[in-house]
Amino acid sequence: MIDPDRLRAALEEEGMLAVPTPPLPDKYTMWILCEICYEVIAIADIRELCLPLKPEMFRSVSPTRDMPPPFAPGLDFEFMLCPHCRHRFAVEENRIRTQDGFYTVPEELPATEETPAEVPVGDRVPETGPWFALPHQKEIPHGKEEDKSQTGKGPQGNGEKRKRGK
Repeated sequence: MIDPDRLRAALEEEGMLAVPTPPLPDKYTMWILCEICYEVIAIADIRELCLPLKPEMFRSVSPTRDMPPPFAPGLDFEFMLCPHCRHRFAVEENRIRTQDGFYTVPEELPATEETPAEVPVGDRVPETGPWFALPHQKEIPHGKEEDKSQTGKGPQGNGEKRKRGK
């Protein structure tokens, strides 16, 4: 039987395989990969991961394009299937594959100096997950709102509605 880790290492060494991992918004966020097909399936914050794994701990890889989260809410680990290959995304519940290798999931939440509310990134809203700042957006410190009533400009910054299509 072929060892998938050895095969993947050999393919990466030859430059035949590369994991598509765009830049992440902060040091606590990591890409989650399926152990079977090596596809990037979710984004997770290591400050929120603990056993037992729940679907709510994993976010969409592209929330700005209305891509849904990878798992339906309320599922047990046994039914958290990769959206690409339809196998369970992790062989063991306490070990998940990330862009940097395997991450061992702790039994309880790790203690950190910062909480998610204290680390704003782009338009990050703790209730909905990470939102990546687009070029026309600027970072707003947590708890402060930008006054849009005087300018009347929409999300494009020029007062026009977003156009659909080409």
